[in-house]
Amino acid sequence: MKTLLLTLILVLVPFHAIGQKAQESVFHRTIPVRQDAPEYPSKAHSLGQEGWVMVSFIIDKAGNVRNPIVVDSSGLKDFELAALAAVRKFSYRPATLNGEPAEQSQTRHKIVFQLRGVAEPGARGKFVRWYRKILEQLREGNLELAKRRIDNLHRTPTWNLYEDAWLWWLDSQYQAQVGNDRAQLKALLRAVAYEGVYLPENLYLVALKRLYVIQSRFVHIADALKTFDDIKTAEKSAAVVAELENYADRLRRIVTGDEILTVEGSVPAIGFWQHTMLRRTLQFDNVNGEFRELEIRCDRGVGRFNIELNRSLTIPDSWGDCRIYVYGFEGSQFQLVELPSRLPTQ
Repeated sequence: MKTLLLTLILVLVPFHAIGQKAQESVFHRTIPVRQDAPEYPSKAHSLGQEGWVMVSFIIDKAGNVRNPIVVDSSGLKDFELAALAAVRKFSYRPATLNGEPAEQSQTRHKIVFQLRGVAEPGARGKFVRWYRKILEQLREGNLELAKRRIDNLHRTPTWNLYEDAWLWWLDSQYQAQVGNDRAQLKALLRAVAYEGVYLPENLYLVALKRLYVIQSRFVHIADALKTFDDIKTAEKSAAVVAELENYADRLRRIVTGDEILTVEGSVPAIGFWQHTMLRRTLQFDNVNGEFRELEIRCDRGVGRFNIELNRSLTIPDSWGDCRIYVYGFEGSQFQLVELPSRLPTQ
């Protein structure tokens, strides 16, 4: 057996949305000082498994990381633990607000665990055989068997990044056939997480288009507009952009309009539900289940609240863009109501 040179590739991708600038404040974001690569989990290393983890965290006034959480990943717990351990040791030159050290409360980094060797990345024979079998079962409508085999592939800890992207695309096709839009949303997000590196151009565009439609359906408007931007920057996307442009314009008008937006929420197995805020004022309705906390992480501020009915929360414009995290027991449900700055006239 040839000895392969295995190296860990650490990809740190800052995710910064366009913020609403405070009129009289000057905010400068943090600058990385130390971002050491995480240790590659030994079991994953020996099995040749690759993956990725997206982490959200707060950077305090001293430039230290606080409260890191995994907001998504390729699914392997060992990678998540290794990523969290590494992120906790990151250090930064602190952000400043009007020249004074300030907290940066919404930082997202993607860490990719990748083994580099002699061969180019691609699908191995075992994966290809199973993929073709499952695809045929989906075409024949044998959904129960297809589901079992997809679950088996997810439980097999040997897939590389290329195979992982294709597995989540296959998962999204199954979820589309059974009509589970929430599971399809999760699968599509993970299939396109590699930004088209492993899926062919046409398939990547199809995945982005499906993702955009589902995000719009769930009133995840900020995320849908971000996906539309990804479509516009993709190769050979002119026809898809032309098809979706009018609807994207409607979504943009909603951002500044006076429509009351209601988002259906359900806490998943990871223990929290997340959503990109579109409006500055929100409240909860039709709460059913057990909840621990509402956390709102913004560019320049963080707030923690109890979830209460008939209580509105208004986040200052000076905090910038925000993301909501609702912590609770799996399956707990609610409606998040985002209110316009001025309610429509009755």
